[in-house]
Formats: sequence, C-alpha cells, structure tokens
Amino acid sequence: MRSQPDPVSDPTVVRSTGPGPGGSGSDDRPAQRPAPVWLKVVTVLETASLALLLLNLVMIHNDGIKVGIGPVHGVLYLITIVAVCALPNPSRARWYSIIPAVGGLLAVRRIDAVARHHAPESGDLTVTT
Repeated sequence: MRSQPDPVSDPTVVRSTGPGPGGSGSDDRPAQRPAPVWLKVVTVLETASLALLLLNLVMIHNDGIKVGIGPVHGVLYLITIVAVCALPNPSRARWYSIIPAVGGLLAVRRIDAVARHHAPESGDLTVTT
C-alpha cells in the first residue's frame, strides 16, 4: 500500500494557506507534474503517423507506406495509452488517451493544465532544510 507523503518533510507537497475545498484550514496534496517531454514527443509522432496514413489513403494508395507506417502508428498509440495510464495523471487524461487520432494530445494538454493549476504560488510551497 502506498503511504501518503509527509507534508512537513516532503518538498513535493503543495501547501495552500487558504481554506481547502471542504472549508478546512489547509489543503495538502502531492504536487502535479507536467507531462514528460518524451510523452509529448510520442503523442506528436502518433498523430503525425496517423496523418501520413490518412494522406496515403486519400492520395497515394501505396501499400509500402501502409505496411511501414501502420505498425509504427499502432505501437505509438499503445505507448501513449499505457504511459498516460501508468503515470500518476488525472483520470480525465487517462480517458482522453484512448480517443483515436487526438487523444494523446488531449491527455498531454489536460496533464499540463492540471499541473499549471496546482502549481504553487509564491510562499505556498513548504520547503524544509
């Protein structure tokens, strides 16, 4: 079982000095990190590979492109889903990741938005020495 972080000794805990959602004195929660750069690269590559597949379908009809890029796109799509679900991300980002074509991009956008929203303001982070 995963233990809760200690808000006093763990610098990754965001500490708000205002009332929490329930009206209590403080709101201690683990800090949300933005999406890793490698995940952003994988999601862009996944979307680009799908665009190439669709472009081939509409214009060229080359079986070599389909055979070469199809499996790469499939692997990138699965990596995106597994990575978003395996990392500590918001549940909405997990659901976004399974949407074909743009799900990875939506998931990364959601992860970054939550990280910006939960970013500590000046004086809110408890840092111990």
